[in-house]
Amino acid sequence: MRNAIPEAIDAIKGLISGTEYADLPIIINDWNITFFPTDYTRDTCFMAPYILENYISCDEQVYAMSFSSLSDIHEDFFNADIIFSGGPGLLTFNGIPKASYLALQMALNSCRNVCLKGRNFTVSKTDTGYEILIYNMSFYTDDYIANSSSVISFSKRYNVFESVPDLSVHIELPLNSKKCSITRTLLDRNHGSAYDVWESMGSPSDPTPEITDYLKHISIPAMSYEIKNVSGILALDEIMEPHSVIKIEIREM
Repeated sequence: MRNAIPEAIDAIKGLISGTEYADLPIIINDWNITFFPTDYTRDTCFMAPYILENYISCDEQVYAMSFSSLSDIHEDFFNADIIFSGGPGLLTFNGIPKASYLALQMALNSCRNVCLKGRNFTVSKTDTGYEILIYNMSFYTDDYIANSSSVISFSKRYNVFESVPDLSVHIELPLNSKKCSITRTLLDRNHGSAYDVWESMGSPSDPTPEITDYLKHISIPAMSYEIKNVSGILALDEIMEPHSVIKIEIREM
């Protein structure tokens, strides 16, 4: 199930191989973690690395990928006017950005001109340096895959993910300049995930307008900035908690 999208693309390529359609571009215009109208995990920070893994895995195989829905307001389903109801969108019905929405923002342009790719990261060359995306995904347990409705609840959602350790990543990049700036943008359960803030409030199903506005404004990843002296090679060491994504922008000075 974790590899469902890449495996589906491989199957499509196999079907059209040797036909007149083999060289046509493939566009995935309606994909999601599930086709069900409700899945409580879609509101959690899990969706951030899940989306990035699929885009990174498929970027060389398809011409374009489009997530199935911008908002939980969807013409195919009866909309639940309950905040974080597990709807299909990147935004809640009242416009609060989910971690999935922020992950797509972070990935904008970062899968172009890829010069290095690993299991949990991708490095792209830019006009001024590099852009790096790193993620640490904890996927569903077998119990959730087999019995999804019985092991998750409205107010308790992270118990359906595997226990994975922090991810340690070491990357070395060649630089022409002796100085560079490094901007880190971090999205995890403590930085930018409106769902996790809402959960810490006791998961109110009908929040006040003030709470809704607060959750909209709190949906911002953490950012740090530093200037670093280098000598030919820039070495980066990052430690990533489960359900986290980081974007690192390196600009030579």
